Parts: sequence; structure tokens; C-alpha cells
Amino acid sequence: MRALLLIMIFFVLGSVAPISTQHIGDVANGIPAVFELGADDDVLGELIPNYTGNLMSVCGNSMDKAYKQWMFLLIDMEDYSKKINFDLNGVKIWLNVYWNKNGKIDLISFYPKANSKNIPNAELKAFLLSFARQYQMEELNSSNHFVHYGSASFPNHAELMIPD
Repeated sequence: MRALLLIMIFFVLGSVAPISTQHIGDVANGIPAVFELGADDDVLGELIPNYTGNLMSVCGNSMDKAYKQWMFLLIDMEDYSKKINFDLNGVKIWLNVYWNKNGKIDLISFYPKANSKNIPNAELKAFLLSFARQYQMEELNSSNHFVHYGSASFPNHAELMIPD
């Protein structure tokens, strides 16, 4: 019951407040902080030129470092889901994560994969919004806003895939 209440609170907060009032990042007014790919393509087209870097370039063009950072994000996402009792197990999604220069998340766009566990988009949006509000990428700063397009499956077992 408590988990359902948390989900409802996150849903209400995520559905009524545009990014300008959520203070997730410093992007343009009126852009939802979390949205499904294909839902706001016009807005996304205007936004993309603001994200001139990518995770790989921020990681000094090191594939290992960029991969580790992505895996750390997924580990943190899964840990956060457990902390708030939100079941991500079986969720498989495409993720686009847009960071500001300081490593805070500005936006997340997603698209469920065909073989994903069926979870209402409103609940997934609420979870991703809540996660983005509290997430801070460690050890990385950039002179530009940056983005990474990737995939996520939960449970992720990322600790087994991170190179030494």
C-alpha cells in the first residue's frame, strides 16, 4: 500500500509540473522532464542542439569509462527502485538521458521494448522523474550538456559486466 501511495504521489508531481518548476536541470521551459520517445518529437528536435556532448566524449573517449558510467547509472537506478519499493524487475527499455554540465539529469526519454514487463507508462514516468531529481553523476563534469542513448534491462546484474 505504501509503494502504491508513493507511486501516486510521484505520478501527480510528474504529470502536473513542467521541467521549469521541477528544477531537475536548466533546460527550456515547458519541456517535460520525463517523456516517452515518439510523444514529444518536435520538442526533442529543438532540444537536441543544446546537448553537444555525449557520454563517451565526457569520459575522455574511453569506452571502458563511458560503459562504467552507464552501468553505474543503471545500478543506482535499480538501487533507488528497491529503496522506494518500486519493482523494476522485468522492465526493458530504451533510455535517452540528457545531463547538464554538472552531471545532473535534465531529461530522460524512454521507450519500452516489446519483451518488457508490462508496466503503466505513468508509473514508469513517475519513477524516472523521482530518480532524476536525486541523481548526481559522480566524478564527471563537462563543459557542455551531454547525452547518452542506451538500453536498460532489470535486474541489470551490472556489477558483473563492469570491466576492472
